[in-house]
Amino acid sequence: MLDAARRAELSRLSRPYLRQAREAKGYYQNELSQLIGRSHNYMQRLETHYVDCPPLDVAYRLSVILERPMRELFPEVFYDADEALNEALGAREAAD
Repeated sequence: MLDAARRAELSRLSRPYLRQAREAKGYYQNELSQLIGRSHNYMQRLETHYVDCPPLDVAYRLSVILERPMRELFPEVFYDADEALNEALGAREAAD
């Protein structure tokens, strides 16, 4: 898990993967914000990391629209989940 200091450090960073994925699909922030049912301001805050952890439904919608996995768009949020899943799968394979 990410400790508080690491999470704070990440919160000061922008989310380049989200912006790059949006631009690669040809969306402007206001267009994408309408597709996910949020304001343009919210989309700006999400990309610049002023929104620490997006709700799961928002992360999922963005993942589907941008055709990228949630862990790629929000690595600081979904990193722990991937790590835990990999550990669980590794333990399960070892038991089999």
